[in-house]
Amino acid sequence: MTTDDLSPGSGTATARSRYEPAIGGATLAVLLSGFLPSFQSGWAASTNGVNSYETNSASAWAASTA
Repeated sequence: MTTDDLSPGSGTATARSRYEPAIGGATLAVLLSGFLPSFQSGWAASTNGVNSYETNSASAWAASTA
């Protein structure tokens, strides 16, 4: 790649600069989605004769580092 390839009139430089914000935004969205709750589990519990239903949510990050 030469400096002529990155000149303002070059199609490569124009296409690259046009899509960089979209690619950066998509990358950030994928990264942040790893911290969102991805699943929820629930189970019945009984303590001293009192029945209850307990739940637990976990994110992809928590599940992968458990």
